[in-house]
Amino acid sequence: MHKEKEMLFKNMQDFSDPSGKLHLLEIGVGAGTNFQFYPPNSCVTCMDYNPNFQNFVLESMAQNTHLHFENFVVASAENLSSVSDNSVDV
Repeated sequence: MHKEKEMLFKNMQDFSDPSGKLHLLEIGVGAGTNFQFYPPNSCVTCMDYNPNFQNFVLESMAQNTHLHFENFVVASAENLSSVSDNSVDV
């Protein structure tokens, strides 16, 4: 599964903004198991309906020092009102 995920995430940097930063929104972040596959210097906004995942996300983010944690949003995938328009690239 590791190789498959590497392949799925390898072109994410192509979506970065003009400054070279990539602003990501992970919906249904859980414990942040995808963080290791994100490009360096990505800014990550995490969304999950379960607020108890926030502590796991922070632990995972501490282990993935190549990323910048932006925010943890408690909401369902159907409700993106907490995420500003044009604030994320992917």
